[in-house]
Order: sequence, then C-alpha cells, then structure tokens
Amino acid sequence: MQQQQLGAAPLGGGVQFVRRVIVHLDLDCFYCQVEQKRLNIPREKPCAVQQWQGLIAVNYAARAAGVTRHMRVHDAKKICPELELVHVQTIGNINPDDAAEGGVAHGGGAAAAGGEGSAQDRESS
Repeated sequence: MQQQQLGAAPLGGGVQFVRRVIVHLDLDCFYCQVEQKRLNIPREKPCAVQQWQGLIAVNYAARAAGVTRHMRVHDAKKICPELELVHVQTIGNINPDDAAEGGVAHGGGAAAAGGEGSAQDRESS
C-alpha cells in the first residue's frame, strides 16, 4: 500500500496532487480603504496615504490614473489633480512645509484607536 502525504489527493496512475491555496492580500490598497471608510471618502475617489512627501499606499482609482506607491506627492498631484491625500500620524515635531506641500498631519490614521475622522484629517484638491 502506498503511503500518501498529508494534504495530498490521489490522481490516476499513482500520481498525487498536493492541494495548495495561495492567498494574495493587497494591504497597500487596504490601508487606503481603511482611511476612506474612516473619513467617508467615496470608494471611486482617487486616494493615497502619504508619509512626509512620499506615498505609502495608493487605492485602485488612483492607480488607474497613473499614481504609484513611493511616488512623490508633488508628482502624483500633477498626474492626478483630484487625488485625495491622507497623511499618516506624525509623532513629534511637525514640519509646516510638509503640510503646505500636499498633506495635512493628523493624530489619527488607520493605526489610531477609534475616533471619527474629519475633513481636517485629509487634504482635498
């Protein structure tokens, strides 16, 4: 009698097929979705999460417009002027130049514990 490996299903001719499931989670877009939900930003609106002057998460609508992760805020706004930016939580001193160039620092973000988002947490074009 032939011993089967755990999780293997026999096929004809003594060949075994190992069943596998590969899961791909797009956590980059998920981060944007969390912020969109928290701030009531419509799903179809191009949105990105920014840290300092770079984008760390981009939703599907912004990707469709040509915006990519790690793009600079200034370049992303040129490509997609309607891009809604949400700035991650900033701890410590906030450089006013960062907020002036496309983002609003806030104490919230997806990592914050509870609380409702406000228009102050995001920056619209």
